[in-house]
Amino acid sequence: SATDEQEVEVEVEVADAAAGGSAAAAVAGAEDRPKWGSTAEFILAAVGSAVGLGNLLRFPFLVFSHGGAAFLVPYVLAVLCLGIPVLGMELMLGQVLQRGVCDGLAMLHARAWGIGVAATLASFLLASYYSIIMAWVWCFLVASVNEVMPWSDGRAADYF
Repeated sequence: SATDEQEVEVEVEVADAAAGGSAAAAVAGAEDRPKWGSTAEFILAAVGSAVGLGNLLRFPFLVFSHGGAAFLVPYVLAVLCLGIPVLGMELMLGQVLQRGVCDGLAMLHARAWGIGVAATLASFLLASYYSIIMAWVWCFLVASVNEVMPWSDGRAADYF
């Protein structure tokens, strides 16, 4: 009957609203989002955001400080068991849902929205920390083009 169909439509709308929107709304929202120009563009952006000064400067120091190869075993295990699966999950959810991290996780479960907020906050804190490191790098780069290094005359404590 018409009443039963209306009840079913209302139940579907309520379920869609609880899940963060309907599939049609997800597709419509996906068309409005900017997309990568090519696969190579995405891969270069992802590698550029993942590889930073920590990989180039801090990691060799940590390996040396914590026993060389004995440090590499738990590191490789952590990368294989946590890093790659979580990265894969994030990339796959972004590809399928065509949403940001908060909206995408909210579509999976309403309470998962908080995980997206925490990830966004962690990214903001990391970017804040990284900008300070980059400022130090620029200061050292500018100071290193002088004939006499500012820290070479025995006053390194004053410079640093």
